[in-house]
Amino acid sequence: MTHAWGAPVPPTILAAAGDALAPYWSEHGLPVAPFAGEFKDGYLDLCPPSMQFVANDHVSSPVLGLKPEGYAGEESEFRLEDDPRPLVYVTLGTVFANPVAQQAAIDGVLECGARVLVTVGPQGDPAALDTRGGSVRIERWIPQTQVLQKAALLVSHAGSGSFLGALRVGIPQLCLPQAADQFRNGDAVSRSGTGKTLMPDEVTASSVRGAIGFLLTDAGPHRAAQHVAAEIAAMPTATKTAHVLTS
Repeated sequence: MTHAWGAPVPPTILAAAGDALAPYWSEHGLPVAPFAGEFKDGYLDLCPPSMQFVANDHVSSPVLGLKPEGYAGEESEFRLEDDPRPLVYVTLGTVFANPVAQQAAIDGVLECGARVLVTVGPQGDPAALDTRGGSVRIERWIPQTQVLQKAALLVSHAGSGSFLGALRVGIPQLCLPQAADQFRNGDAVSRSGTGKTLMPDEVTASSVRGAIGFLLTDAGPHRAAQHVAAEIAAMPTATKTAHVLTS
C-alpha cells in the first residue's frame, strides 16, 4: 500500500527512481517493478480534489481517499498572546533553515502591519534573525495544528504537512519552496488560487511584502482556501479508510 505525501508523484520521477533502484533489485534476480514498486497494492490519496494538478493515470491500483489530519502532539504549554492584529506564521520546516528567506518573510510581514510567529527548527539559529523591533516571536518548535487555527496566513516551504495543514483550516498561504515535492505543492497553491508561490531567486522583502499584503486583504485566496477546507472535511477519516481496507 502506497501512502501519499500530497499530490501523486509524477511518473517521470518514479521512472528515474526505478533506474536508480535497478541494481539493487537485480542482486535478487528481480526486475524493477513498474513505477519503482509504487501503487502495487493500492494508493491512499491525501490530496483534496481542487489541488490535484498532477495527472494520476499511472495510478492503476485501487485509490482510497484519506483525510489529512494534523498532528497535535502532546499537551503543550505554548500560548499565543492576545493581539487584534492578524497573525502570520512563518516556517521552513525542520530541515530547511534558510535565514535569508526567513528574514525576508519577517520584514515583509512587519511592513504589512501584521505580527509574526517564526519557527526555525532544530538546525536554525533564532539569533540569526532580526526582529526589527517589531512584533516578532521566534521559536524552534510550536504545536503547528494549534497555531494554524489562529493564523490569518501561513508562509512556508510548502512541505506537505504545512501545505495540507493550512488548507485543512482554510487559510491562504505563501509558499517559498526549497526542494523536493515543495515545488509541486507551491504550483498547486498558485494554480488553485489558495495562495501565491515565490521561487528561491524571487524571495526578497519587497516580493514577500507584496504577496502577503495581497493575501491578507484580497478575499479570493480566502474563499479558495475555504473551498478546499470543505473538500478536506468531506474526505474519509482514517477510521473509515481502515474499515475499507480490512473488510
